[in-house]
Amino acid sequence: MMENLSERVIRSGLWMVALNVTGRLLGMVRLLILARLLTPYDFGLVGIALVVISLFESFSAMGTGLALIQRKERARDLFDTAWTLGLIRGTVMAGLLVILAPVVGSFFASPEAVAVVRVMALVPLIGGLINIGVVEFRKELTFGPYYLLHTSGVVADLCVSLPLALWLGNAWALVGGWLALTAVRVALSYWLHPYRPALHLDGKAAGELLGYGRWIFGSTAIGWLITNGIYAMVGRLLGIQALGLYQMAWRVASLPTTEVTGVISGVTVAAYAKLQDSTVRVRVAYLRVLTAVALAATPIAVGIGLYGEDLVRVLLGARWGGIIPIVQVLALFGLVRSIGTTAGPLFQGLGRPRSQTFVGFVELGLLAGLLGPLTLWKGPVGTAIAATVGAVCGAAASLWVVSRLLGIRAGELVPILGWPLLACLPIAAIRIGFLGSLDTLIGLAGAIFMSGILYLTVLALLNRLNLYSLSPVMPSGIRQFLS
Repeated sequence: MMENLSERVIRSGLWMVALNVTGRLLGMVRLLILARLLTPYDFGLVGIALVVISLFESFSAMGTGLALIQRKERARDLFDTAWTLGLIRGTVMAGLLVILAPVVGSFFASPEAVAVVRVMALVPLIGGLINIGVVEFRKELTFGPYYLLHTSGVVADLCVSLPLALWLGNAWALVGGWLALTAVRVALSYWLHPYRPALHLDGKAAGELLGYGRWIFGSTAIGWLITNGIYAMVGRLLGIQALGLYQMAWRVASLPTTEVTGVISGVTVAAYAKLQDSTVRVRVAYLRVLTAVALAATPIAVGIGLYGEDLVRVLLGARWGGIIPIVQVLALFGLVRSIGTTAGPLFQGLGRPRSQTFVGFVELGLLAGLLGPLTLWKGPVGTAIAATVGAVCGAAASLWVVSRLLGIRAGELVPILGWPLLACLPIAAIRIGFLGSLDTLIGLAGAIFMSGILYLTVLALLNRLNLYSLSPVMPSGIRQFLS
């Protein structure tokens, strides 16, 4: 069973990556074009609304979806109750956003934000209608429909926001894209899954779902404070322009890395839940996931750090030049966060969300002490430094808890995390020693492509010399080719 499930998870993950590439490329195209058409202020204005929405989402998180995944049985009372709770939550959130929009505008000293926040209130209202049945895609490791659902939203966003940006040339283009994304995902959720939820609130079912979700609430709330709390601090202390710059830097620097982690880790919650009765099986599965994440995230983060200045100059243009030092710091943040967040699906799949809450408290405690002083001292770069230091401590705490839980030795973790870094050293040597400024898209793409080939070549060499094994994360065909 272990081998079959492990191979199934690996195949699901590889297929997900292939399917997910389309959506991510569309998202990147959208981002690059909109960055040329809109200003940092426009992005910051919508960023305010997203910060507030995420605040309400995080502090009202019930964890019902994860609770359904973690449970082995399927009961209609549970699914209908979860859907009803989500609908109530979305409606309440929308009402609060409309009522509190003037307070938000006053907090960020931005009267323009009031109208944006009120229109964006439609996002949680519409989103609350999504078919709860799609949870089963993750539960049963059926990720084709699941990622089609999410990719379709990106396509809708692209098709709406780009024409609006050309026509209006302001933040409302981004608002329109968000509304289109949400509406299309909700509509498609009913087409992809046959389950039809009904308004039903069962007290016992709600108690079971919320009993599991109370710890999900804790970790989600901490996650908001760590991520969007940073945005709120930047917007409050440095202004909307600085907020737009920081959010763009975060997208460029850390999203590529964390998206890879999200794809790989996304398949594992259900897998851990299926294996939760065997610590040995979970241990093997987690080490495979950690290996895959380290192999994928390390070269991306190193590449962003090395080519960050060229990426910003060539892809975004001169108006975004201020994000270059932020991007270079956040590249390290993205790598560390990717490693640390591999523990989250493990805790959720094993029904131990309180462990995730503990790790979040560790990171949040350090971040709270550093964020304000460093932001005031160094601006957005100081914010990035504070976030990175906090992420390092959070990742260390995650690995410590996982190691104690599964009996993993430090000697097992060092090669998993260390060899991918060493494999990037030739890339760094060539970039720093021989390549000058890259001013064209073709030159930049060529340099990045050759860096990727060099990284894979070094890994293959290490594998042949038996210094590092790639077999835990590869299907048998590729494994035999490299052996």
